[in-house]
Amino acid sequence: MRKNRRTKIARDLGAPAAGRRFVRSALADFPEARSAAELVVSELLTNAVIHETTQGGPLEVGIDFRNGDTARLSVDLAPDHAAALEERRGGAHGGFGLGIVRALSKRWGVERNPGSQVWCDIDLAPTPGRLWGSGSQFGTSATT
Repeated sequence: MRKNRRTKIARDLGAPAAGRRFVRSALADFPEARSAAELVVSELLTNAVIHETTQGGPLEVGIDFRNGDTARLSVDLAPDHAAALEERRGGAHGGFGLGIVRALSKRWGVERNPGSQVWCDIDLAPTPGRLWGSGSQFGTSATT
């Protein structure tokens, strides 16, 4: 069943696993897309836990079904947090997160109004043999 869902997840090191469980349940009817969506939400939540400077309440995660073939995954962040895709430097032990999001999603971006939300669109019926999201676009928007 295609029902938009939202949940709050504790802002701690267990957030990525909780996010994967949420996605697994919400996308139970879409096994072709579920693995990519689990990895993407795990990366978004890992970034939120590791890089956010604000120690606040829980993170809000959402899945919104769009256009019949796309699910938008979103993670609401603190107002001072901005996701940025940075080039990995040789020997770095991290820095793959948003590159993975970009590779597995159709589009991804950040909205700021007044807080921040990182989102990405996942193809619910990916074409066999095609890398998910290859060539995805980045979008931003701000509401004043």
